[in-house]
Amino acid sequence: MDGQIERAIPDPVQSPKPALELPKTDEAVRSFFSEEERVLGDIAGGSGFTFKRGDGWAINPDTGEATYDPKFFEEKGYTPSQALFGAFHELRCHLVETADLLNTPEGQQAYERLKDREKGKQRIHIWENCRTDVKGNLAIMQFAPSLAGDVETVYREKLWPEVDLTSKPRHLQFMYAVLRTSMIPDEQVVVDPLVTQALEKLRSVKGKDVIALATDPAQDPLLALKLSEKYIEPVIEELYQEDLKDKKDQQPQQGKGKGQGSGSGEPFEGDYEDYESRHPEPMDEGEVEKKIKETKEHQSTSARQEAGYEEEHRVSRKDIADYYEEYRQVASQIEPLRQVFRAIVEQRNIILRRMASLKEEGVMIDPGLVV
Repeated sequence: MDGQIERAIPDPVQSPKPALELPKTDEAVRSFFSEEERVLGDIAGGSGFTFKRGDGWAINPDTGEATYDPKFFEEKGYTPSQALFGAFHELRCHLVETADLLNTPEGQQAYERLKDREKGKQRIHIWENCRTDVKGNLAIMQFAPSLAGDVETVYREKLWPEVDLTSKPRHLQFMYAVLRTSMIPDEQVVVDPLVTQALEKLRSVKGKDVIALATDPAQDPLLALKLSEKYIEPVIEELYQEDLKDKKDQQPQQGKGKGQGSGSGEPFEGDYEDYESRHPEPMDEGEVEKKIKETKEHQSTSARQEAGYEEEHRVSRKDIADYYEEYRQVASQIEPLRQVFRAIVEQRNIILRRMASLKEEGVMIDPGLVV
């Protein structure tokens, strides 16, 4: 792992372009979304999924086709271009990132370890959401630079309008600072000094910015998760322990407030609920994970069947596809040729007749023995 961290740090994110206004005429609107299919192809990458607009959100595990519907976000007050970003965000940050991670056995093991850590620590779940949000959003802004202004507007005006984060627990200040400054790089946030120290520490691990590496859109999902697990999660845990100390000190006079839990035993449950309420989700997270695994399993079965077919018949699927393409090109000429050959065969099958014998044929006797 120490060797892996020596990879080059990506260039800083450039200042976002102004928000793209949706045109008014039908023709202009069609032109506005003309590159949507290309962007979806970039977003999908090699995940094994394909995306298309549809009436609602769904995933077909048999085909790997997923439908998305920006109206989900438009109904919550997003402009059409902001809603398009919201749809892209769901696909890239939550579906594709997980699917890419599950592409290898090692990635599957790392994912299961993550799920185990999240079970007892909701803070890890929130951090992983923040980390993959940054990673995916930066990718979207690379694929569709015209949406960069909408990304910034959504985070500044809808999701994270606060600049002063000091009223929140330190471990959440850390997460939100990473998320907000990544999406709005020209606007700094106010955090506790301990959080500032933690951020500075991770920005220079053996001369490398671990936060940048773990949120780099070009970074392999498995390596990014490993970097987060080894370097960032322990820092979040340290801040969490400091927050617990403060919570214990304040316990006598804390009778109410956002930090109070809802009976779960987690001291910061109220703060966690505040995070969840800020992010509208068109698809249930557990259902998405289930569909991804089913899709991967189906694709794996198909791949094994294809490999077995090629081994048995000693011909590749590509050769078969090429053959059928050639067949398609000459198919219209095949039937006339069949008719010609049928006529030739019929001529060769004419019945040959001969005179019948007038007497019964018996044993042929040697003429020399007749006497």
